[in-house]
Amino acid sequence: MQQILTLLFVAEVSYVLVGFDLIRRARETRGLPELVLGFAFVFNGFSYLFTDLPIMIGNEAILNEFSYIGRIFAALCALTIALFTWRVFREEAGWAKWVFWAGGALLVLGLSISALERDWVGAHPLTYTGFWFEWIGGILPFIWFAIESLSAYSRSRRRVRLGLADPVVSNRFFLLGLYGTLATITYPVFLWMYIEYERHGTWSEPLSLCAGLVELLSLAALWTSFAAPDFYRRWVEKSRAAD
Repeated sequence: MQQILTLLFVAEVSYVLVGFDLIRRARETRGLPELVLGFAFVFNGFSYLFTDLPIMIGNEAILNEFSYIGRIFAALCALTIALFTWRVFREEAGWAKWVFWAGGALLVLGLSISALERDWVGAHPLTYTGFWFEWIGGILPFIWFAIESLSAYSRSRRRVRLGLADPVVSNRFFLLGLYGTLATITYPVFLWMYIEYERHGTWSEPLSLCAGLVELLSLAALWTSFAAPDFYRRWVEKSRAAD
């Protein structure tokens, strides 16, 4: 289990580092996508760090407080992802604004109900109601993000074939969609972990390992979308030329 905790810690710190790197890039390029996703990654990394730190240092006396703060950061991450999807993909669509605010309302409602229920940790879906509002409000932005990114990728591929779009930019949409898909997958994985924990009182090592690997893959996909190494860019351009 210690090796799995180490893997999760590496993923958590990596989220924060990549987030700050994206924010730095945004300051240089004045790019909204990098800035918004940078904050989303920082929030996500802080969420995991606050949640797992009491377990890592063996101080469960601060578990409730740190877990609830971690949940707030997770909600901010999901809300930031929804903001990105709205402003980058659907800025002109009136309904997108309401999707954004609906997700925010679900997250606030879930956290508020959890506070009234005194469910600070948020790891008991079979017992507490607030968990489910927060869970739905958290997963919906990533589903929306994945759908919009992969739809943009599908449209851009047709333009690449006609020589009207940059294959590297087109591939960026694919990587964003991959990140959104993998991030979405983490929600049912963690839900399964929580149910197993509530039923048996122990964390599932296979599910914890799966969650850590998915987190690292999603992190790699999004970082590559904005900072693709030269060999990867050459491979994308060569593969598109061969189509």
